[in-house]
Parts: sequence; C-alpha cells; structure tokens
Amino acid sequence: MRIGGGGSTDFNQLQSDSAQFRNKDFLTNEGLNFGGFTFENESSGNYSHVQLINPSGSAVTILLDGIIATTGGATAVSVSTHNTALSGDDGNLTNLKLGGTAGVGELRSQTNSSTYGTRLFYANVLASAPLYIPFPYPIMLAAAKGIVVHPSGTNLFIGCNFMCREL
Repeated sequence: MRIGGGGSTDFNQLQSDSAQFRNKDFLTNEGLNFGGFTFENESSGNYSHVQLINPSGSAVTILLDGIIATTGGATAVSVSTHNTALSGDDGNLTNLKLGGTAGVGELRSQTNSSTYGTRLFYANVLASAPLYIPFPYPIMLAAAKGIVVHPSGTNLFIGCNFMCREL
C-alpha cells in the first residue's frame, strides 16, 4: 500500500517512514471516514431539503468536513441546523474504507412550504454546477443533531454529498 520509496524526499506517500498511515489516511484505514449523497426533487411551491442527522441515542460524534451541493437552477444554497429528522429515509453514510461498516449518520430528505432550520452558511450556486463548501473547522453533530441543505427558492431540485468522520 506504500506509495513512494521512503525517505525524506518522498512527498506523495500514504505511510510515514515508520510504515504508519498519516492523518486522514489513518482515519480511512480505521474505517472512520464516511461519505453520502442524497437528493430531493423539485415540488411545486415547496422548498427541497436534504439532511445529515446523527440519530438520538447514537454513541458516535459526526464531524462534518464539507459538502458538495447542486441545484436545479441558479440560486443560493443554505446550510442550516435542524435537529428533527426529515421524513424521507435515504439510508446511512457509506464507509470510505470500502467493505467497512456503514455509518450511523442518516441521510434524509423532504419538501416543505417553508425552510427548515437556523442558517449557518449561505452561498450562491450556478444551475447544475456543483458548489463545494469545505469547512475550515468541522461541524460537530452529537446525538440528535442535524444539518439541512436547501436552495433559497421553491420548485428546485437539491442534491448534496456529505463528507465526514464518525468518532
């Protein structure tokens, strides 16, 4: 699994000189890095929402490192806190150590006539162009805490990739 020949001149390697994985590579090898995608189609007169929620009673903490969002039109996208699970159950996070145990974090979706949550971030996005938002400091989701992502307008599709760790 080692990339590079070792020594201090190598800069593209997954392992240190002592054969230990480094940084996020270590977390992936331990089965602690996760990703997930969910979407909600447009609905006449409604806002489309997607959510990552750490269910109540969870023994893990989710650290959300970033999202990639796309919408069906040129609009703004909100990232908001919302601690009530949305109605659409779209599965759980996928372990980035392929074959590893699925994550605890739940992916959910729902439309509603008004927006959910308390806004943390807001950014413009072009129609069908992905918006990548890396968080310089991860958003920490303890048990029963969630994040929703939605477009600022109604009648718009929303899709979102969540990139996170479970510790």
